[in-house]
Amino acid sequence: MLFHGIDFANRDNNIGRCWLQDDGVSLQLHLQPPAEEAADTRTAVDCPFGTSRGFGRILQGLLPPDEGDDGYKTRETERWLRHHIGQFDTHQEWRNRTDAERELFRRPNYYHPTAHVQSTLGLQIVPECLAWLMETLAPDTEPDIRLELLASARKGESQIVEAHPRPFLYSAIERLFHHNNQLVTLQVLETVADYKERPGDPHVAQRGQIYRLLQQHTQWIRQARAILPAEPPDELIASDHTFDAWLCCLTAWAHHQNQTITWQAAGLDEAAVACEGHILVLS
Repeated sequence: MLFHGIDFANRDNNIGRCWLQDDGVSLQLHLQPPAEEAADTRTAVDCPFGTSRGFGRILQGLLPPDEGDDGYKTRETERWLRHHIGQFDTHQEWRNRTDAERELFRRPNYYHPTAHVQSTLGLQIVPECLAWLMETLAPDTEPDIRLELLASARKGESQIVEAHPRPFLYSAIERLFHHNNQLVTLQVLETVADYKERPGDPHVAQRGQIYRLLQQHTQWIRQARAILPAEPPDELIASDHTFDAWLCCLTAWAHHQNQTITWQAAGLDEAAVACEGHILVLS
């Protein structure tokens, strides 16, 4: 079965795409699209599939419910995810560094709630992504049907689902930590937290190390699968956009394997999710 990952952006040079082929034995990475994608290809996209329900109500001239003090910028799934990752043992491990360890590993945060799970209304690419979703899911149908299909995608009941690469990666590292905490050292946590590039600092080495860790220790996927190839292709780790697309592929695969946290399990309101969407991370 084929899984497609997309790091969505409104500029071509920032879009990342890759594919995973699951043959029942391995998850084989492909950086070029197959000659013809199968009808049952599963896709995960790094971009919000909805917007704040409070903001949506305001646009309709309705008074929104009380959604906290953030000015209706965040979705329920974002607030849930910020709290959920904040409870990770790996996050606590970083916070519990000794004074000597803080001298060696000076990064203030392994996980930063608002920086790592940003508010939907702060992302300029959301409108274009929603238009792309509607065109992809139902180009030739009535608006009401499009909205129904969009709500299904938001709830994770479609062949296209929402991903968020960094939280998904953190959930994979959390699984590894619980399998064998000797594998997930402070050095590993620093590498994972620092995988996104900054101007003049591409962080290729960090992405290569993360790939090898997940490839060599596959207990985190909880299935008898090898991750291939054994060595990450240069094109995959040269850009954080392509690397994020690979994490999106893994999200699509994990979702298909029922290994991600559903909106029901997260305790979210169905009406909210149908409007706002739900971010998928490993259970």
